[in-house]
Amino acid sequence: MNHLAVACFFLSGVAGLILEVLWTKTLTLVFGTTTLAVSTTVASFMGGLSLGSLLAPRLVARGRNPFVIYAAL
Repeated sequence: MNHLAVACFFLSGVAGLILEVLWTKTLTLVFGTTTLAVSTTVASFMGGLSLGSLLAPRLVARGRNPFVIYAAL
């Protein structure tokens, strides 16, 4: 596997984790409780993953290089 692809996978995972933590902290201020904030964040994250797994094959089928599409996203 290409080093650039590994770097993209790693950096996107780090970015996703940072965003989850930030959303959880922000929603804790909104809801006033950590349980609702974490539940909302995880549900949104899982929903985004399922939507991405539904739409990504269609997007990748149109492109020539899936790594370029992944890096662009």
